[in-house]
Amino acid sequence: PGAEAVLARLLTEEGALGRGCLGSEQDVIAERLYEELPDACHFYPRDALAAFVLALKAGEAPPEDARFSVLDMPLYFGEVRLVDDVLLKAAAERGKWINVWTVDDPAEMDRLLAERIGGIMTDRPDLLRQRMDASGKPG
Repeated sequence: PGAEAVLARLLTEEGALGRGCLGSEQDVIAERLYEELPDACHFYPRDALAAFVLALKAGEAPPEDARFSVLDMPLYFGEVRLVDDVLLKAAAERGKWINVWTVDDPAEMDRLLAERIGGIMTDRPDLLRQRMDASGKPG
């Protein structure tokens, strides 16, 4: 507690609020960050993200939460691919951006690029660059 205020002051002084996205896996910390910097980009913390995804997987509307605009998430949970047409549509309808991690398989990269995913985190940026160049996706 208290680090959020220091971060808010530093980002504001440096004019850096629009250059990144803030958050924490821990919901309590993510909420404190939002309280300090409501105009910044914030990614979903663990429990809020799980509620969003699980509602969609159950065929229900996800909870609305305007505080968070980025779903920063694994592509798979075990054997279940979390990113599907339902998630992509729900996120787009709500103006949410999706980043997935950690994708090192070129075929999966191609599929995500075709699905117009927001961002791909990878341990193989060389492969991702090749796949993006081949797809014509800027980045």
